Amino acid sequence: MPPNSRSGLPTSRDRPHRLVKPASCCHNDPVGPDKCEVGSSTLPRPIPFESGCLASRYRATRGFVVDRLGPFDPLSLCCRFKIVHEYMLTGRLAAVIAGIATALSGCVRSHYSPVAACPPLADGTHPSNGALEVQPSEVPDVQLDSMRWYVHTGHEGEEFGTWTSVSAVGRIVSTKETSLVGVGVLVEGMRNGAVVHRMIDSSFYDVRPLPWSSQAYMTIARETVRPDRPVRVRAGEKDLSSSPPARWGCPTRARIVRLLAPGAVLRAPRPPEDERPYSDFYAWNPWTFSVDTIMLQPRWPIALLSGPGGDTARTDVIVVRSKLLYRRFEPDGIWADSTRFTVIDVGVPAGERDLAESSMTTREARRDPATPTPTPKPGETILMIGTGRGRYEWRFPTGSPPADLAPIVNAMSRIGDRMAPTARLHRPAP
Repeated sequence: MPPNSRSGLPTSRDRPHRLVKPASCCHNDPVGPDKCEVGSSTLPRPIPFESGCLASRYRATRGFVVDRLGPFDPLSLCCRFKIVHEYMLTGRLAAVIAGIATALSGCVRSHYSPVAACPPLADGTHPSNGALEVQPSEVPDVQLDSMRWYVHTGHEGEEFGTWTSVSAVGRIVSTKETSLVGVGVLVEGMRNGAVVHRMIDSSFYDVRPLPWSSQAYMTIARETVRPDRPVRVRAGEKDLSSSPPARWGCPTRARIVRLLAPGAVLRAPRPPEDERPYSDFYAWNPWTFSVDTIMLQPRWPIALLSGPGGDTARTDVIVVRSKLLYRRFEPDGIWADSTRFTVIDVGVPAGERDLAESSMTTREARRDPATPTPTPKPGETILMIGTGRGRYEWRFPTGSPPADLAPIVNAMSRIGDRMAPTARLHRPAP
């Protein structure tokens, strides 16, 4: 039987359907001669890799391909045949597992499920959704609004199986800014006038798409509610079944409750992340933004401040995270605009940033975070790159930047040129 040129194994063309290990091959086999027949239907006992002929001559790759580590040894064919056989049986087992997974995941078509515990409708069917009765709130100036419940059957976001979920959605509204720390929304299911099921939602959040991606989202925790910014409510539960379990009852009512005893000490609520300067969602005001605040932000903010010269007014061009800011100080007021680098085809390439970073080794350019940002003099340009714990700062005549800073200065200037035509006038109040 000619061996395969790469692994030394017999080729599939020359290999018989049943391979029996010769008796001479079994004397050093730790498994024993009772399991020498590779073609038998029983699974041989596993061979320890550190013992027997596997350790001396061969190693297995992915359980099937055997690469020879030493001179060819006919007595070691038995070990390779065992590996082939074990791999085939393992493949059969994997096929069985895959079949079971397919059967479990091949669940019913996604649909809303009627709840038998709920009173029937006019047509005699049971509802699968409806409005929730809103009860008085335990927190002053805060109330629930637009509360509804749903029962749905399908995959429900799980890997396999048929699941049924019950969910209650709505929002929290208020007449003034109120903390939601230690506050929850209680949803109750009832049967025959008695409460049989409870769900609580105490983790409130918003989901917003990231500015630079159409497929990525960010979860923003909400610990306060304001009249101009309600809070979403999402309470839910899942059950591995194709119909609503009886223990859920009929979702009936909801109310705002306190989760801690009266008088408990609560921490102060944190503002939403999208209202903090370091967030990509922060609404920078292009007319009144503070350069000092921007230079303290992480992710390497960049500022190019150009002083007045001739008929050119002082101009600020800022890159902070994904936001681009532009403002120009004219005699009639401040002209400004803001956008994102995903909207216009001008930005600061990474290579130009890297080239500017090569100039950050000089102590003369380093500034402490407590040092106020300067105002450019007429005919002067200031380039600043923030590090989160300070900044680097360079001054040079307008139009004549140092050679290693010229690429990033030109990129920032192109951003200003693109945003100048769309700038809007804002006159300061007298």
